[in-house]
Amino acid sequence: MTPKSKGMASHIGNPGLFDKRGARAHLFVGYHMTETVVIEEDRLVALAGGQNFREVGGYPARDGRVLKRRLIWRSARLDELTSDDIRNESLDAISTIADLRLASERALHPTVPAFAEKRTTLVWDEGDIDLSGDQRLFARDLEPDDYAEAVRHFYRSLADRHATHLASLYRHIAAGSLPVLIHCSAGKDRTGIAVALLLDLIGIRREYIIADYCKTAELLDWKRLTASAAAAGMQGKWMERLAPDALEILMRADRSYIEAAFRELEWRHGSIYSFAKDVLGLSDSDLGRLQDNLLEV
Repeated sequence: MTPKSKGMASHIGNPGLFDKRGARAHLFVGYHMTETVVIEEDRLVALAGGQNFREVGGYPARDGRVLKRRLIWRSARLDELTSDDIRNESLDAISTIADLRLASERALHPTVPAFAEKRTTLVWDEGDIDLSGDQRLFARDLEPDDYAEAVRHFYRSLADRHATHLASLYRHIAAGSLPVLIHCSAGKDRTGIAVALLLDLIGIRREYIIADYCKTAELLDWKRLTASAAAAGMQGKWMERLAPDALEILMRADRSYIEAAFRELEWRHGSIYSFAKDVLGLSDSDLGRLQDNLLEV
């Protein structure tokens, strides 16, 4: 996990890279001023019925420590897992599922019982994916930059919309509910915010956080995901109202989206740490236990 080169570059997956054991490795490339950071470890779990399923671990913290491996996982929804997926040994250790979806979404796309039955599932019904306040996304005559700014506006409010989720989830992790799989429908927006803020709270370097968020762009089959959502009803209704260009831009896992969320919280609260204390109600003890549980000494 060392700087690879200078200059701006996108995050990539290099099919020609192999680790010392001969296993195919994936590159997560983040950005830090002119430094390109590459994490050369394979965190992806290929599942026939799952999408965007991967481990979040091994990232360096600002104080020199490292995020422990195999404790934090993230994913899209889990309603199509196959029996082979469930038997995948990478999933065995997961003890807690944090489902950030609404009750209506869980009813339409319930997690496969065989995967959920031996695990504790955390669910909440506060917060929503209502885009009614983001009317520019529904306009039909805007430029792509206008739609992208509308998505950034949406991201600026995500942490507040899901404050109940975040506070409860982080307290469970602080109390030792690990390893945990955090997911929503696509594993991009709500999951992206939950994971990004968690990593920032424990001091993970920001360029790695952004790279982890951006990786979703390579891992989702949006055609399959949106088709099933539209067929299911409620979620599909607002998606069908979006202008085609707006929908395409909303589907992106663009670094500017997660950066907009960070900037908004830091502008309003001074730091993500202050947001966690002032809005989420986490104590210094809670935040200390998050670091103790998740960072290698």
